[in-house]
Amino acid sequence: GPLLIKKVFGSQAYELEFPKHWKIHPVISIEQLEPAPRDLDPFERPTNEQPGAISQDDTQY
Repeated sequence: GPLLIKKVFGSQAYELEFPKHWKIHPVISIEQLEPAPRDLDPFERPTNEQPGAISQDDTQY
């Protein structure tokens, strides 16, 4: 996910690594957490899985 889990406290709480400028206690109850989305792009843009072919003879940029 977007935050690093530093330590697990049983099955009820996690210690997370927050950015230094966040003024928050690092141990969070599981009730306050949710899994990070698989696709982190909020605009849902399509991804190009395979790049286009590159021609060795093409000198135009």
